[in-house]
Amino acid sequence: MVVRARKYYFARLIIDLRWAKMVGDGMQAERLVERNTLSQNLFSKESEFFRYEKHGSDTLFVWFGGINEPFFSSSFPSYSGFDCLYFRDSEFDWYANGVAGLVPDAESLIAALRDGLMPAYSHVCFAGQSSGGHAALYYGLACLADLCIVFAPQIRNQFDGQCKMVPHVPLKNLYNLYRDALETPKVLVNVSRSERDHSNEFEWNDLKQLDEFRNLDCVTLNIHPYDNHAVSVKLREEKLLYDLLVGYVGGYKALHKSRTQAAIATV
Repeated sequence: MVVRARKYYFARLIIDLRWAKMVGDGMQAERLVERNTLSQNLFSKESEFFRYEKHGSDTLFVWFGGINEPFFSSSFPSYSGFDCLYFRDSEFDWYANGVAGLVPDAESLIAALRDGLMPAYSHVCFAGQSSGGHAALYYGLACLADLCIVFAPQIRNQFDGQCKMVPHVPLKNLYNLYRDALETPKVLVNVSRSERDHSNEFEWNDLKQLDEFRNLDCVTLNIHPYDNHAVSVKLREEKLLYDLLVGYVGGYKALHKSRTQAAIATV
């Protein structure tokens, strides 16, 4: 059963249009129609900017790739049974402006996902590594996904001894956004125990990034026995990543089903 009813999209569009007419802004109404039409049609055809594979599943798995990461596995959709949508951070901008070439800004990507795609699914999971982890958390909150599975995400900008900002792109402070949100996805954060493998070349301070974020009620932190920022790569090398992802999503779905049945039983 699809719980994200499509009628929500149409009702919201009507409300937006009525508001635009009330303030007398015809151009605003025109832009709203254009934006909502875009959100409905964006993923209906093939594109170089994303990969979308459908199996008729009730579950949508969205992966935001990290810097220099190709599209996520072509074999994962059949392995998991999920419908899968993959993005790449081709502009090295942490998806701050959506997906370059696909949409003009972050708001357009949010609308395309939340209003155009997610209503067809009962369960939606956003996931990603590093810059993609940041994006999965940001867009997962904005779209109210059910579950976010992230690997070594950047939670906010950091500054070194010379006040240089890392990364170079201004990031939303995810701790503040999640702390202040009325509703959040469930979040599973995965990091390595250290970054010793490459500490002489670079460090992202993966564990320190999570000092505050890990204490939020919606967050579960898993620390893996690796010494590398690219924790999802290490899990894939050991042939653990796919089973881990499927297990996380399956566990969430089972929990959701159990709580739904319990709520019905008390009515």
